[in-house]
Amino acid sequence: MRFSVVHSLVNGLLDLIFPRLCLLCRSPLDPSEPKGNLCPCCARRIEYNHPSFCEKCSRPVMAGRDPLCRSCRRRALFFDRCWGAVIYNDTMRILLHLFKYGKHTELRRDFSRMMIAFVKKYSIPVHDCDLIIPVPLHRTRFRERGFNQSGLIALLLAREFQIPCDTTIIRRVRHTVNQARVNSKQRWTNIQGTFTIKHPDIIINKNILLVDDLLTTGATLSEISLELKKAGAGSVYGLTTAIAVLKAP
Repeated sequence: MRFSVVHSLVNGLLDLIFPRLCLLCRSPLDPSEPKGNLCPCCARRIEYNHPSFCEKCSRPVMAGRDPLCRSCRRRALFFDRCWGAVIYNDTMRILLHLFKYGKHTELRRDFSRMMIAFVKKYSIPVHDCDLIIPVPLHRTRFRERGFNQSGLIALLLAREFQIPCDTTIIRRVRHTVNQARVNSKQRWTNIQGTFTIKHPDIIINKNILLVDDLLTTGATLSEISLELKKAGAGSVYGLTTAIAVLKAP
């Protein structure tokens, strides 16, 4: 009891001296709301994904129409299903950039909360999975960045859902051009042959949940899913913080 009182007093004093600011608009955050790094106004600019979902990747589709989005109709994807919690709009673009390149790793808590809320609201079957695996970075990029953004999120999800998380099973063996810098067609060739499975004995007949920060074409998750299934995994699912709604050609 004494520790919690002292802890609250110290945090209150720090908030007075160094007030927490919204990461987007820099307005002071309410000290009585310790969770989150966005003010209510900026938080409302986040657009949550909602049904009707594409039955493969969870992009929004018109109810009563084709159950697959245009992207999933055009190309075979090797994951069984994937879900993205929020839509990749301008706000999420800035937040993901701050997270990955601005080293605002505190955003992992905001992103994991978005994903957890999405999973619970739509009863996403994450508990069918035996193992959570984050999409790995190549060692060169890891040294540059200092952390794997997907790994930080995956650890929080693993704690929430009480599912083991393993960051060693999948290895990124090629240092590819950043997927964001190539067009949608080049992403599929850019990522081929990039991943190997380091400990295949761990995943045999196991259902895997891959975690990443963003799904655009699905090329990365599909390539990893292919390698996992070749190594003996059962079903492979994906869960991402954000999902891009692709523009019509």
